[in-house]
Amino acid sequence: MGKVLVIGSLNMDIVQEITRHPQIGETIKSKNTDFLPGGKGANQAIAAAKSGSEVAIVGAVGNDSFGDKIIDNLRKSHVNVEFVSQNNGSTGMAIIHVDESGENSIVLSGGENENLQPSNLPFLKNLLPDYDIVLLQNEIPWASNQFVIDFAYEMGKEIYLNLAPGMVVGDEVLEKITLLILNETEAEILSGLKVTSVSTSLKIMEKLIERGLSEVIITLGENGSVYLNRDNQSIYTPAFRVDPVDTTAAGDTFIGAYITARLNNVDTEGCLEYASAAASLCVTKRGAQQSIPTKEEIEMYLNLFGSR
Repeated sequence: MGKVLVIGSLNMDIVQEITRHPQIGETIKSKNTDFLPGGKGANQAIAAAKSGSEVAIVGAVGNDSFGDKIIDNLRKSHVNVEFVSQNNGSTGMAIIHVDESGENSIVLSGGENENLQPSNLPFLKNLLPDYDIVLLQNEIPWASNQFVIDFAYEMGKEIYLNLAPGMVVGDEVLEKITLLILNETEAEILSGLKVTSVSTSLKIMEKLIERGLSEVIITLGENGSVYLNRDNQSIYTPAFRVDPVDTTAAGDTFIGAYITARLNNVDTEGCLEYASAAASLCVTKRGAQQSIPTKEEIEMYLNLFGSR
């Protein structure tokens, strides 16, 4: 089994169940509030670990009860937390509103995630040789992501980037990325083109490949996902039909599961189906990390509903 090094965010998710999302200036009541470990870095690390990968995470939390809970939950999910620093600041937080249809909106407070600077990362020189894939998101300072991308590229490592939240990056970044994973909003921010269908997704992906990218996936929520590589291999994977309860961490689950399947030498089409099944299972439960399915659950689901 290959090894995954995740460098990214660790947050406490404050999840509020609401009937509908409020309008600007409107106050509404929540039906329930939960405090649940999250953060894209931690979510993706746990998704990969639950799918069967050997995973370590590099990140930072505060010296508070939230930080303790996040680290404990990572350990319970069999993620190596040796490289998570616990500092005197506050742990990052995400305020998440989930409506009755399962759709969410999220506001981030970076906390100690913002202090994960390149100056904190020189130890990667000795750490990276032990790992096959480096996985990044965009909830830590971009300077740190750029540092890791440059360093990992020099070492010949596979680099997976989930550019979330979305931002514009240059060709010199895309040329070093093995796989870029975007949702519709992030694809629009990066490309300046609106995603309206599978065909418009492919046009965006073609432009990104022209800019030097090797492979790209655009996830389309309930409409599935689209994959394209520089050999012009395109794959559309429909989503499994489920009744969503909470879409939080669905994209993170997709990414972690995809990586695990890839490390198991599954072909790209199989990786996409495995990831799609994992994400579909995720949205049937509330919360982020607690909703991420295990390898056994994904395989059982595929045995029942795969090869559609």
